[in-house]
Amino acid sequence: MTEPIPNVQPGDLARIVAPYAMAGRGAIVKVLRRGTGIEQFGPTRYRCDLELSWVVEGSVRDERGRVHGPNLCIADVCLRKIPPLDETDEDIRKLY
Repeated sequence: MTEPIPNVQPGDLARIVAPYAMAGRGAIVKVLRRGTGIEQFGPTRYRCDLELSWVVEGSVRDERGRVHGPNLCIADVCLRKIPPLDETDEDIRKLY
């Protein structure tokens, strides 16, 4: 089975678009690296091996109002790359 084309890559700035996490939508994070297995940041453990996931840097609010960060693991489907400022408006519109 071929792996899907990721929405983001390490080094990208990304916006959270999680369809099931309304409280976290719109948060801006920096993609650090691909998540592997169980990732632990402080007391919080994240399961990062169920689908393509990324370790990101930023703060994201969950449905209970708790803020997670500065590092956490987020599924690729929940992230959209923020294009560099030098891309044209037309290029940006194609992404959304």
